[in-house]
Amino acid sequence: MSTPAPILPPWAPRYWIPGYDTPSLAAPVLLAVVLLLLAVLPTPKVPIVRRPPPPPLAATLITRPIPGAVLIAGQAFDLAGTAQPGGTVRLYYGTRILSQTEAAADGSFQFQLSRFPAGIHSLRVEAVAHGRSQWSTELQLRFEAARPAAAVKAKITKVPTKKKVANSPVH
Repeated sequence: MSTPAPILPPWAPRYWIPGYDTPSLAAPVLLAVVLLLLAVLPTPKVPIVRRPPPPPLAATLITRPIPGAVLIAGQAFDLAGTAQPGGTVRLYYGTRILSQTEAAADGSFQFQLSRFPAGIHSLRVEAVAHGRSQWSTELQLRFEAARPAAAVKAKITKVPTKKKVANSPVH
């Protein structure tokens, strides 16, 4: 007595050549063909576009006032210098931004400052352009209290005046 072959459900794969299940074998066969084609066919040459690096930033310098200058506390003064033309220039007192401006086409910039108390104060300038920044060296300025003007003692003298003469021909 021979045992009958088991009856497989219709969704079960049959991996023998005469009666293979086409949908079940399609996925592995297609994957093998795609991998073989990728390995055999040459890869297309994709041109690599390299942008030239941006030009270096111009040096950021404070030209006025000169380092070590002694200024009068509470009086206005100009801080000027050069930076990257068209760049944003920020003036720092420590880590705090005091002011911001844009450098001119020739790279010059200027800030007008006042109200610094007596003492030594450090300022720095940062220029930002093309997504990069350039710092100036730190400028130390000494502010002194205003000295009272020395009283000028002038001797008051009487200036002689012409006296009118009663019988003078000139009036």
